[in-house]
Order: sequence, then structure tokens, then C-alpha cells
Amino acid sequence: MLSKLLFFVVESKKQLRLNDVLNFGQSQAFGFLLILLALPVTLPIPTLGLNILFGGLVVILSFQLLAGKLEPWIPKSFKDVILPFKFNNNSNALIWIARFEKIFHARWDFVFVFKSRLLALFLLLGGLMMCIVFPIVSAVSAIGVLLIGIGLVQRDGLLALLGVLINSVLFSVILYFVMSFSRYT
Repeated sequence: MLSKLLFFVVESKKQLRLNDVLNFGQSQAFGFLLILLALPVTLPIPTLGLNILFGGLVVILSFQLLAGKLEPWIPKSFKDVILPFKFNNNSNALIWIARFEKIFHARWDFVFVFKSRLLALFLLLGGLMMCIVFPIVSAVSAIGVLLIGIGLVQRDGLLALLGVLINSVLFSVILYFVMSFSRYT
């Protein structure tokens, strides 16, 4: 699905806008937005507090999923934002995304039966953990959010559950350290 969007952008020779992403895959729009928000936090570069902004936006998206929205609500002024991605026919990104789509394919659809109510709770948890300033915690929780986002786009329940598992384990570890620390103070 993602490679189809990128090939469409390359063929039309236009800049990629957020509205294009949302209109191209309406049912997968939440997944596209989660990928866009989580990817910068997973990169090994200092984000200078952007993890708090992106984590907060993930929390807002998770509340929309909990409310049962089928499409994310985004202000009109943000829909015309040009995404800073440049693709051409020889782009390595298109090749790699097409390869990844062979690995991440539709399976375990029973995960999406409740669509996103349960996934939204774990996205809320992941978004809150992304807001933690400690870099390893925000990066690992962003990886969990990224996997859930890819799972939503590709309808890959196994990948979405892997993201849920990562966020659950990370939350358990944080909770353990907080409880251990509070016992000694």
C-alpha cells in the first residue's frame, strides 16, 4: 500500500502533501500518520524535544481511535503541508519499501476485528512513553508505535502485536524501576 502511494507520487511528479497521504489510503490513514510521527524518534539523532511533540500527537491520534473515528481529524491548515520527501524513479527508498512489503503482508486479521480500540490503548501508552525525555525509552516506544503503524497500513496483525508487545514490555520495565525506586525513598 505504501509503495503504491509513493509510485503514484513519482509518476505524477508532484510534491507529497499530507492530504495526498490521507486521501490515498483512507482506511490506513492512521497507520500512515503513526509512521510519519514515530520514524523521526526512532532515528539515532538528537531530536531536541521533538519526541515530546510527536508523542503528544500520537496520544491525540490514539484518543481519536478510542473514540471510534474511521479517519483521523487534522486541521485544514496542516493538510496542505508538503512532506519533505523527494522520490524519483531510481530512488532506493522505493526499492526498499517494495521489499519490506513482501515481508509485511496482510495476516492475522482477527487483530483488527476490534479495529483499534485495544490497539489505541497501547498507542496511548506508547505515545506517553515517547514523551519521556530519556532517549532510549522514547526510541524503543517509538519503534513499538512504528510497528503498530506499519501493521495498520499493511493489515499485518502479527506486526501490530509485536509493536504492542514492545510497548507492554517497556511499560513493565519502567513501572518496575519506578516502583523499586519509590520503595527506597
